[in-house]
Amino acid sequence: EFRNSKLLEVSPLVEVICYCLLPNHFHLLLRQLKENGISKFMQKVGTGYSYYFNTKYNRRGALFHGSFKPVLIKDNPQFLHISRYIHLNVLDLSDPSWREGKIYNWDLAKKNMEDYSWSSYPIFMGQKRSDFCHPERLLEIFKSHADYENFMREWSERELAITDDLE
Repeated sequence: EFRNSKLLEVSPLVEVICYCLLPNHFHLLLRQLKENGISKFMQKVGTGYSYYFNTKYNRRGALFHGSFKPVLIKDNPQFLHISRYIHLNVLDLSDPSWREGKIYNWDLAKKNMEDYSWSSYPIFMGQKRSDFCHPERLLEIFKSHADYENFMREWSERELAITDDLE
């Protein structure tokens, strides 16, 4: 009987803490749950998406150039900032000046982040629920969704030391 089969047991490789998927790249903040879990997860994502895309568009070959670029999070400030960096990335589509710390209209930026379907920001703001994204590990550092929003809003200067490895 399949219900008792070991094949049906699901043992996650990673926990997705936050994400932003853009037209030409994506960012994931992952917590590794198994040895080499992130590498295995990224291989599965790349292979699975390539198969789906190639089948849907009747094409062949690789979709991605090069391999993913993992960055080891070294401390809490970096952990917090990486989440902010990931969520602000959606602003590349409307106002790339955020990268220089120039968000002139926070209300518009916030609306863009909340309305973007391919980001975990609405989950962090308590506007959506998710079965695969687990922001609680990060949100437990903040007292409320509003505190996380204030953290996001505080963006004023790019913290080069923290984000240099991401580019």
